[in-house]
Amino acid sequence: MIAVIRRLALCSASLVLSAGCLDGTPEHLDPAPQPRFDPFAFFAGHTHGEGTLDQRVGKTRHFTVEGMGAMEGDSVFVLSQAVTYADGGTEQRRFRLHRLSSTEYDGSLTNAAGAVHAEVEGNRLHLRYRIRSPAVTMDQSLWLRADGRAAQNQATVSALSVPIAHLSEEIVRVQ
Repeated sequence: MIAVIRRLALCSASLVLSAGCLDGTPEHLDPAPQPRFDPFAFFAGHTHGEGTLDQRVGKTRHFTVEGMGAMEGDSVFVLSQAVTYADGGTEQRRFRLHRLSSTEYDGSLTNAAGAVHAEVEGNRLHLRYRIRSPAVTMDQSLWLRADGRAAQNQATVSALSVPIAHLSEEIVRVQ
């Protein structure tokens, strides 16, 4: 038991000591009242994204994302995404979102360890979910550009509340 506690303490100390080393922490952006971000409208049809994942331990990974979104029935929006990393890695994922109110959504994501929670405030869509139980989380914000055809995606991955990676992506509507 003492060995386990010692290992946990060393891991926690390493994370805390390296917290200042993560570049690319998203700057604070206040949501603008217009245009209002409607994820069902923005992600309907084909979207294309390009970005980077800056990891504290490891290298920066460049990626592209091809998305296809559509309503499934009357109340669920499905966004299927194919992620291709420049280093050859690939990932398929699927978001399923259900509108709770004009500003709140809940749903699921294939690689999440629990529910996805989303809120809209003006031109900002804010998502939160766990990547791995219990302590690796994603805090993601997308800001819709004034033209309504592009969005800036900024996200922070944290382990035990300590940032370990930052994602930055530009997403455009193809259709």
